[in-house]
Amino acid sequence: MLDLYLHSYEKTALNRLKQMCSNCFELDWQTRIETETQDLAFLLKSVKQTELPALFILEELSEQAPKAINTAVSRIRQDNALHYLLLQVGTVQQAVQPRPAYFRANGFLLQPLQIETLRQHLTFIYEDFNEVNNQYGGFLSFKMSGTVYKVAYDKILFFEAKGKKVMARTRTQEFEFYASLEKIGTTAPKYFLQIHRGIYANTTEIKNVNLTDKVITMQDDTIIPFSRTYRDDLIEFVKRQG
Repeated sequence: MLDLYLHSYEKTALNRLKQMCSNCFELDWQTRIETETQDLAFLLKSVKQTELPALFILEELSEQAPKAINTAVSRIRQDNALHYLLLQVGTVQQAVQPRPAYFRANGFLLQPLQIETLRQHLTFIYEDFNEVNNQYGGFLSFKMSGTVYKVAYDKILFFEAKGKKVMARTRTQEFEFYASLEKIGTTAPKYFLQIHRGIYANTTEIKNVNLTDKVITMQDDTIIPFSRTYRDDLIEFVKRQG
């Protein structure tokens, strides 16, 4: 799922861009539009909750890039270097003016904006997004408190059943959401191995298996238990890794 975030300082321009983007959604992708007409604080807070790349279309129509845009782009890149960025500009001269290295814009939308140009940008970004998706092995989508989150599977260390919920643990975050661990196990990539009745572990993140103590040490030094039922599967995994 690729999220699209629109920003404009003028409400009329924002609505027009939103309409033009909607007319381009003939692609086979799911897109959520969030608009921010005052500042990007809420937007950036939302984006930081996921490791999934998103697409940003930011208005930069003045001759000098607004300080808020510079700050926003810097934070966007810090949160996730894979985010996509399109800039709306008023003139060709503005498009070629020097910018900080962190901008790395994926394209410019010259005013007056043509819908076919926008469609081409979205198509290229969608194709690249699919390649990134394949490199990550896909993304897990789930809902918490009414908000949809997306996390790359290869960033997840393990899944653990928590009653009617499942906890997904990355190196930096924990997410608990309503789901069936059994269903998670069937949809996750094949490198996730069930090691306990209530745990699936990312085998690419396993650093050590202690067969005596029946525990696994992950790359971030998190220790998780495994049960005798799945001991043989772990031994086979260790042999393949050796």
